[in-house]
Amino acid sequence: AHSSEVCGLSLKCLSRMARMPLTSIEKEVGNTARKAFAVLRSSGNLSLALPQDCLKLINSLIRQCKQYSPTDAQLNFLLDNAFLDLEHLHTRATSFAI
Repeated sequence: AHSSEVCGLSLKCLSRMARMPLTSIEKEVGNTARKAFAVLRSSGNLSLALPQDCLKLINSLIRQCKQYSPTDAQLNFLLDNAFLDLEHLHTRATSFAI
């Protein structure tokens, strides 16, 4: 439980940092996105806090980092799960943001 809280806080920090013009974020945007997708895929339930934080990070990367373009597989994963997420009121806003 404690490690997922730390991961969640880290993801929230990265999400905010992605909005800033930082060279280190730009260099590692692909790796950051891959790791966020790995956490999403391993979580199983996207309505939990940690996967929601991953989705918010991915949203920030897509919107703010011009050099990042999700792969077709990543987009398919997002779209497949976004439709499932729309059924849940408390996660709907995250799905629509992407």
